[in-house]
Amino acid sequence: MFTLSRPDRSRLLDFDSQPFDRKALSSFLLSALLCCGLSSNTIATDDGISTLTLAQALEQTLASNPQLHQYAFHERGLQGQRVSSSLKPALSIGLDLENFAGSGAYKSSESAETTIALSSVLELGSSKRSARISVADARLTLLEEQQKALTLELLGKVTAVFIEALSTQQLLSLSEDALGQAKKTLSIVQSRAQRGAAAEFEVKRASVALAQSEIDLYTLKNTFMRKKVQLASLFGETTLSFSQLHGSLFHFSESLSFAELAERAKASPGIAIFASETRLHNAQLQLARTQSTTDLSWNLGVRRFEESSESALVAGVSIPLFNGKRNKGSIKSALAARDNVQYQRQDALLKLHSVLYDAFSLREQHIYAVQQYKKNVIPNLEQALALTQKAYENGRYRYRDWIAAQTELREAKQLLIRSAAAALTNQATIEQLIGHNLMRERPDTESKLSHSAPY
Repeated sequence: MFTLSRPDRSRLLDFDSQPFDRKALSSFLLSALLCCGLSSNTIATDDGISTLTLAQALEQTLASNPQLHQYAFHERGLQGQRVSSSLKPALSIGLDLENFAGSGAYKSSESAETTIALSSVLELGSSKRSARISVADARLTLLEEQQKALTLELLGKVTAVFIEALSTQQLLSLSEDALGQAKKTLSIVQSRAQRGAAAEFEVKRASVALAQSEIDLYTLKNTFMRKKVQLASLFGETTLSFSQLHGSLFHFSESLSFAELAERAKASPGIAIFASETRLHNAQLQLARTQSTTDLSWNLGVRRFEESSESALVAGVSIPLFNGKRNKGSIKSALAARDNVQYQRQDALLKLHSVLYDAFSLREQHIYAVQQYKKNVIPNLEQALALTQKAYENGRYRYRDWIAAQTELREAKQLLIRSAAAALTNQATIEQLIGHNLMRERPDTESKLSHSAPY
């Protein structure tokens, strides 16, 4: 297809200057969208658990998705059409037999006249053949741009599902911690109840909280399994070959201004499709104009007269009349199709501008939330929980005060994970829309957020 040599993964894919390469697209999204330190292979941990990286998910999608492979057949078809378009008008040979099997003097074959002739078309006017080739080349270019856009769309979808699954995995880990905290809480409450320092209803409430934690954990385990199955289906797996995901939710690219992002979006694959369509319609318009010049049909042959056993040359030409007038409809149709693409491009740019700003604004909003949760909210809630638990054990605080502190901290950690996932999802959307790797823009820039666990 359009794939050339395997690219260097550290290189930026520049759609305007480099040939299209699906491997380069996977590298582009891989390094930009999600996880620092990702490997291109599954990671086997010491305990034998297979861990899937985003790189592996993207590569398997490129290798197995039928929507991408169908372009190989489309390209072969268009290449065949280009070969046909480059051919000159074909020569034909004809045989005519006249004046035989009739009546009277023409009853026998002795009066027959046999003519063997070559015929073809002489293309008049300028560059009809080159115009056909230009149309075929424009169709190939348009197919390439469509493949770029579809590849980015599919890889963006894989990345979004990976982010969802990774955030669910983080929530699952948080739920496991919450279950451990619920068991510890029940043990402390039971111990205090045995000493007469806590009421029996507190033991019951702690038991209910433990059961609820077990339900939450079971629910998240099933949700995580569904996310993994959904992810595997995108690259053609029906049996999971991995059990965990590897990546960080807390690595964001440096922010660019919206004006710069909007300018880059104008050259993205989704918009470049319209430029390719315009080139195709211009080529078709030029081809239609060349058809206004009438072609000349000719034939040249030999005729044999059976009665006299003599032969003679025959020749002929024919020219269609009023061909220019008859071709005006095709020219008008080609002009209308070309002009319509311009309006479609303008409409697409307006929609892209709106979607891009939404993604830009939401990304900034969620990154700010992550910073606040990590810097202020969670540290203060952790201190508050420690103080509340100590005060409860000493009999100075009520049970519900301790539980409220636990709930507030757990909910803050959940919101931290969800905010980070939302920031990455919108970052993925931005990079898909602009067709550029934001992480490569500043390769020495590290996220201001910690890459460690969120809690």
